[in-house]
Amino acid sequence: MGELIYSTIMSLDGYIADEDGNFDWAAPDEEVHSFVNELERPIGTYLTGAGCTR
Repeated sequence: MGELIYSTIMSLDGYIADEDGNFDWAAPDEEVHSFVNELERPIGTYLTGAGCTR
C-alpha cells in the first residue's frame, strides 16, 4: 500500500489567510523553498484540487 503525505501552508494557529484575507505572508524564502523542493522531489503523483468554500 502506498503512503499518503498531505501538506498545506498555514500559520501555527491554523490560519491560512491573514485578518484581511491575504495569503502573501506565506511566500517562502530561499531556505524554505529549497526544503520543500527536497521534501517533494521523490513524489511520483500529485493530487491537487480546490478546497471547500462557504
